Amino acid sequence: MDVNDWESLHRDEKRGYEVLGRQQGLGWEVEVRFDGAIEPKRDSKSAADRTEAIKVGQEIALATL
Repeated sequence: MDVNDWESLHRDEKRGYEVLGRQQGLGWEVEVRFDGAIEPKRDSKSAADRTEAIKVGQEIALATL
């Protein structure tokens, strides 16, 4: 997969993270990228749709920060 396959789904400027997603088969793969030195985080399972992908990404970010 190409890095360009990722689509920005949500950006939180105040907390310094961005939720990205890409469609994989019947769901969305989710990755959260952080400003600064925190490594990107991915969810091990796919979200059913774009809305769920954003929610999953926000949960990952809040658990990490």
